[in-house]
Amino acid sequence: MSSINSMIIKEKISIKNLKLFLDEDDVIIDCIKQGMVEHTINECNVTSVNGKIKSGLISYMDKSRFKSAELNNQEILKASGNFKCNYNDFCGKLNVFTAGRKPLSGSLTKGIAQQDFEIILRFIQ
Repeated sequence: MSSINSMIIKEKISIKNLKLFLDEDDVIIDCIKQGMVEHTINECNVTSVNGKIKSGLISYMDKSRFKSAELNNQEILKASGNFKCNYNDFCGKLNVFTAGRKPLSGSLTKGIAQQDFEIILRFIQ
């Protein structure tokens, strides 16, 4: 086996959090992209979300079928995801877990925030 070029990094890596405060009727995914562009973040993870979605669409699996459901005034309990933004390309996925009588877990396809919606992004700088 040939040798691999490698090196050990002994510097401390700084992990930072960016907290986004969304106003009413803000598009959630667009606000994540705008926050990443404004703070020159290439890649980040969504660590938490606090608030309600005014309207939106979630895609999820039910047994072996792919389904989608409309969200109206739905509170989000947990969220996770990963986003990348390089040069004008933006991609990623926001997984959410909703509250209510019938909780859903899936990918947020589109969503509009209610007042006081917060998203925390974690990134390495």
